[in-house]
Amino acid sequence: MKLNLQDKLGYQIQTKDKVTGKVKDFLFDEDQWKLRYIDVDLGGIFYEQRILIPVQLIHGNWKDKTFTIDLESKHLKSFPELDDHKTVSREFEAKIAEFFKIEQYWGSRFLPSAAPFTYTQSSGLLSSSFELDDRVPARKIKPDDINSSLRSFNEIEGYTFYAKNGKIGHLLDLIIESKNWSIISTVVDIDSISDKPPVIVATKWIEEISYIEKGISLSLKQSEVLSAPTFNVNDSINTKKVHQDFDFTGTKAK
Repeated sequence: MKLNLQDKLGYQIQTKDKVTGKVKDFLFDEDQWKLRYIDVDLGGIFYEQRILIPVQLIHGNWKDKTFTIDLESKHLKSFPELDDHKTVSREFEAKIAEFFKIEQYWGSRFLPSAAPFTYTQSSGLLSSSFELDDRVPARKIKPDDINSSLRSFNEIEGYTFYAKNGKIGHLLDLIIESKNWSIISTVVDIDSISDKPPVIVATKWIEEISYIEKGISLSLKQSEVLSAPTFNVNDSINTKKVHQDFDFTGTKAK
């Protein structure tokens, strides 16, 4: 099922023993464009207990706007402390993997001795340019990136999109494939046309994200972005794969 992220912020999250909290953010791995953690607040009214839960331990009940965790709350009390003001490092991720007894996902290619890689976009017909695609966009791994490839959805929401010939819009949302938590598309809010609905652009067209300039560059012209499919959160999107129609929220389409 293909789902948008923006309206999942604030979803209730519940442990096996019915302790509840709220979804605060989604952290994704920029190298593979996959969600890795859900940032959860299990605290009360007067305090926060922020925990990064690996997505493989989480199940979504989209109709009830609820995530469930395959753990009891007592197991989370000794979770490594999460600092809002620091980047989540590989060292901290290793602590998370050890805490939850899960395999580290990054592997040896992130070691300094590993050769950087590039992805060369093959040519194709424009008619297939905007399909919901799970290929990884172009990106070079630099030594400075090795200690962290995690990015926050809250951080990049609102970033400016730059087409090959100029500014085109802002990041409104991300679309994931729920079966493997892959980010397959972005939702672009068009700036220059007031009545133009947002459009869906696959992540394969992203060339670079600048966290200093808060911008996202695309290997597309403005006209190509404007011709991309429009986004409506209530549109059914996976009619070819399931027997029922669902919208991006995960509820059954009317």
